[in-house]
Amino acid sequence: MLQNILFPICFLVALGALLRKTGFINAQFVKSGTEFMYRLLLPAYFFLIIAGGRKFTLFDWRVYTAAATSIMIIFLAAHLLNYICKIPDELSFAFTNSCYRFNVFLGIAFIFYVFNETVMHQFCIFLLFIIPVTDIFTVIGARITRKESAINGLKLGLYFKLIFLNPILLAGYLGLLASCLGISFGGYLNQSIKMLAAIISPMALILTGGALIHPQVKSLSELSVVGVGLKTIVLPVLVYLFLQLLNSKAAVFRTVVPFFALPLMLDRPIVKSAHTLRHDNTLPFSILSVVISFMSISLWLILLPG
Repeated sequence: MLQNILFPICFLVALGALLRKTGFINAQFVKSGTEFMYRLLLPAYFFLIIAGGRKFTLFDWRVYTAAATSIMIIFLAAHLLNYICKIPDELSFAFTNSCYRFNVFLGIAFIFYVFNETVMHQFCIFLLFIIPVTDIFTVIGARITRKESAINGLKLGLYFKLIFLNPILLAGYLGLLASCLGISFGGYLNQSIKMLAAIISPMALILTGGALIHPQVKSLSELSVVGVGLKTIVLPVLVYLFLQLLNSKAAVFRTVVPFFALPLMLDRPIVKSAHTLRHDNTLPFSILSVVISFMSISLWLILLPG
């Protein structure tokens, strides 16, 4: 069972890296493909999967509480380490973000391969909550890590505007509205969802693999080890403990906990807008994150009951 879940994901990520390494795809292809996914394919998929649900359903409130609290703890721990270790300015923002941000592309592919359409519907609604939460922490983190007062009230307003004008969120909220109003799109909706899913999952994984190859990155730093450890190991443990503490339903553990072990993604527009990041500063975090993430997800899928 486990190999049937992880092998297709690992294979397509490795294929993307190989295609980039051999020059079959280049940096421009990865950039354009990522924009295409972020601005068109994923919003369309979110709208269809949420609007197509039989009824408006949410995860238990305990899931949202556990998720937000765990991210906040990791966020504070990351900034405490940043202060204690006096991490250089050019790396501090990449480090703190690497401790709690996640890869939406891989998240969609993971849930698609592991669970059914009903769980995907709930998962997409969950993302409508967790994406703005992480983005808000990113804006706060940018204000903390930047020494100058460059992020004034006006710019803060701009960043929060970027958060809620995220095309994925807008499409998801429209899907929620359609679902609440009982708007029917006919029997062709399921087929549209399947066709989009057939495109999104492999494309997302190949683009992720392609983004991991960069000639300027020669080695991994101690910072990347710490950041990735907090993100892929400590964060899912915290979520698990909070879910246990809040007596959450057993069914949500297998869906939610491995999600927080997913690798990070540091090239979202909100991150790039909030702080200037050099690609060779962020990539070591992403490379190690993918490797450790698959190990962590494998362990959680073995430990958590199916």
